[in-house]
This record gives sequence, structure tokens and C-alpha cells, in this order.
Amino acid sequence: MKKSIITLIIFAFALNSCGIFRKTETHPDPRTHDEGEGVVINGVRWATRNVDMPGTFAENPESSGLFYMWGRREAWTAENELLDERYFSGLLPRRPSGHTWERRYDPCPPGWRVPTSAELYSLRDVDREWVSKNGVNGLLFGTAPNQLFLPATGYRILMPGSGNVIQQNHSGWYWFRDMPVDEYDHTRVLYGFIFSFHVMNTLGNIHLGTALPSLNSTLVAPVRCVSIN
Repeated sequence: MKKSIITLIIFAFALNSCGIFRKTETHPDPRTHDEGEGVVINGVRWATRNVDMPGTFAENPESSGLFYMWGRREAWTAENELLDERYFSGLLPRRPSGHTWERRYDPCPPGWRVPTSAELYSLRDVDREWVSKNGVNGLLFGTAPNQLFLPATGYRILMPGSGNVIQQNHSGWYWFRDMPVDEYDHTRVLYGFIFSFHVMNTLGNIHLGTALPSLNSTLVAPVRCVSIN
């Protein structure tokens, strides 16, 4: 019996040496897993890249990813693209009612979600600098090594005969999960408002807050996720 066991062990070792038995190493898909599991700023863990197709991250932190209508999961490109009437023949999703982006329509990868207004507002309390990364302008939040880069993606308005990206490389526009309330009147919900930033003048002064773009019901903009955990 002992001889049989020894023979089996030697046989298995020989097979492993030939590469027949070999442990397969698995690596997370970078499209659905954020490298380094994000960066923590003011207690919030942020993804380091924008959302691309629903459930995936963009290739790198400088990428705009894809653009989304508030509350919807359908993605639109971040490229200048002429739109025609077919987008308004029942195929274009309309902005939903309600105050919160429903989880079933959240485009973030598993383990991540669209940030709340409070989470985005928390970025106003940390150091920030207007920088250029690989030719892409944007804001760098926090202090090394915990820093978050949000590219100045601009936004798009879905209109027939239009659809160009507005303010790309000059301003950033990022969706809240919830519609925030007025800081001075908490009974007033700011429908259609969006987190935005841009350089105000040649001195480099930065405006950081919320904005209400025209035609906001057909506005599409990027999403930067936060961790659910």
C-alpha cells in the first residue's frame, strides 16, 4: 500500500513538472475592477476612472469615458456627433422623475455606485489644482499619495442637428446620485443641477460647485463612481 502511494506521488510530481498540472493565475478584469481599489479622499473611496460602457471603467484616468443622462443607464459617446430626429422618435430615453438615481439604472461596475451630492461636495474641502495629464486638463484633488484626477470632460446636449461636446478640456461636469437641496433653503430641491468646475480667469482661480445648464433634461455627462463598501 505504501509503495502505491509513493508511486502515485512521484507520478503526480512528474506530471506537474511537465506543466500538465499547473495553477492558473487569475487577474481582475480592469474594465470592472478599479486598479488599487480606488483612492480615499475625506473618507470616501473614489474610483480612479470614469465609467465607460455600463458596468465597466474607462481605460485610464484621463479618459472621459461615456456620457449618461441623469437616472439612466444608456451610454452616449463623448465625441462630437451629429444627432437627427430619430433620437426624438421615442428612442431617446427621457429623464426620469424622482430625486434619486435608482440602483437598477446605475451604470457603475459591481461594488460601485453613482456618488451622492454630499460626497461630491466633500471634494470642496480638500486641496485641488488645475493640471494637465497627457494633454487632458482637469482638477487634481487631495494630497499625495491620495489624489483624485477628474478630467475636464465637458458635456453634451442631445438635440437634433447638434450634439457637440461643450466645454471639453475647459470644464468638468459630473452627476450626483441625488438631486441636492439648496444650501440656503433646505426645502428647495435643485432639479437638474450638476457638480461642475472650471478655471475662471487667467490667474487660475477655480470655480467649484453646482451648475444648472440650459436644456438640462437632455444633458448627458460622465459618472465617477464611489465604493459601496
